[in-house]
Amino acid sequence: MSEDPRKLPDPSDPSDDPDLPSEAAETERGESPVNDQLDVTVHDTEVLAEIEMMTNLIIATSESDGPLPQVQIDEILGVDDDIPPV
Repeated sequence: MSEDPRKLPDPSDPSDDPDLPSEAAETERGESPVNDQLDVTVHDTEVLAEIEMMTNLIIATSESDGPLPQVQIDEILGVDDDIPPV
């Protein structure tokens, strides 16, 4: 809405329409009023690699009839066979 009470609303600007709530004005302008938490851009390559590993682990687990063997978990996570168990 216009800041100056003496200024007439601009009919081409939906945010100047006093009858439209701010979310409706955003939608009218093509902006999304909803904060989509799943629409996230990640630029950190290490984080992306971790997300991919966890995604692969979740998919393998969901497709398994029982617990995943440690060998398969290690394979999915890229664990070397040379590292002794703790």
